[in-house]
Amino acid sequence: MSKKKKQKNKVSKVSGTSVSNPALKKAMLDLKEGSTPEKQNALSMALVKAKFLVPCKVEEVQPGIAAVKYMMMNTNEGAAYFPIFTDQKEADRFAGGEVQPQFIVRTLKDYAEMLEKQENVAGLVVNPGEDSL
Repeated sequence: MSKKKKQKNKVSKVSGTSVSNPALKKAMLDLKEGSTPEKQNALSMALVKAKFLVPCKVEEVQPGIAAVKYMMMNTNEGAAYFPIFTDQKEADRFAGGEVQPQFIVRTLKDYAEMLEKQENVAGLVVNPGEDSL
């Protein structure tokens, strides 16, 4: 009888999350195939309902008190955006660089006040990369 080799569990960079947005991912794909008012409405509705993985750095500033520092992306033109991700797979692509962020779960509503107060932030980028929105 041969011994079975133990497979090492591949630990994801965003372990323990259960964020999934199939309706949003479908709406994004549908819109890329051709824009119609119906497809734009479906995307808007999916964005409002979605929960996103957000890269950040959580630091304890005092015992029991933590500060969250959100990561930003800058364009060559100098615009700044908050990156947000539809699911763990997309977040893992982002987390593959030199900086290993932590991830928290947020909604678009959570960003509304932040965006109003931040004059230097142009907006949000969903799944930054080839298929970003």
